[in-house]
Amino acid sequence: MKTEHIQRTLAAGSVAVAGMLISSAVLSAEPPRYHEPTRHFTVERGAVAENRDFMVDLATGNALDVGGGVRLGLPVGELLLNSAISRDNDNQLQANEATFKFGLPRINTGNRDIRINAAAYAGLAHLDIDEGDDFTNVVIGAAATALVQGVMFTVSPEIEFADDQRDDTIFNLGLAAAYTFDETGFGRFQPNIEYVLVEGGDDDFDKDVDDDLINLGVRWLFKENVTLDFIMLANGPDDITSIPGVIRLNVSF
Repeated sequence: MKTEHIQRTLAAGSVAVAGMLISSAVLSAEPPRYHEPTRHFTVERGAVAENRDFMVDLATGNALDVGGGVRLGLPVGELLLNSAISRDNDNQLQANEATFKFGLPRINTGNRDIRINAAAYAGLAHLDIDEGDDFTNVVIGAAATALVQGVMFTVSPEIEFADDQRDDTIFNLGLAAAYTFDETGFGRFQPNIEYVLVEGGDDDFDKDVDDDLINLGVRWLFKENVTLDFIMLANGPDDITSIPGVIRLNVSF
């Protein structure tokens, strides 16, 4: 009887250990859940951050005014602080700004293989310098992002009422596409391309104010909370081609 009891105990222990090993293997096999920002390089996506998400954008290299932003996930949307939503195309204007982005109902296409998410946003940038320039810019925009067979497409129209040197109503139409490759031993890679059609602006201030913009590069999803954007080609008023490119770091907490 004692031998049978020992055998049962050993068998039960073996089953428990095997279950733990299987559970551990399943958990380790699960792909990482990346917290990437709800934007491409500069074009906003039709998505908002999850509640309590906190992200910081930093940039290194020859800047395109793409650094220093803070993105906060709130119960009712996402708050973007100093994220260069309001700026001239030549990146000469620096503004303190706050933009609120909120999710819209998912667009039903009737096709289960095509998902379209949408969001809208509004931003305010005000600056008053003693014995200097002062302005108040307002930005209103929307974004729709479709996922089709693993390829992400975004359309983002935007109107900016610029009270700064540009002194005009400016229309921007952002188009972007991205594809995320399979998981590797050092994260995932996501090529991105952006095209922004720009109409409007004060030509007396900047003769190239309505130059269209093209950004081409790769997003590296390095860890679940670390995203690196490498913008290797930036075609606009000042064309920039560089390797590894303008690097934009996003860290999620």
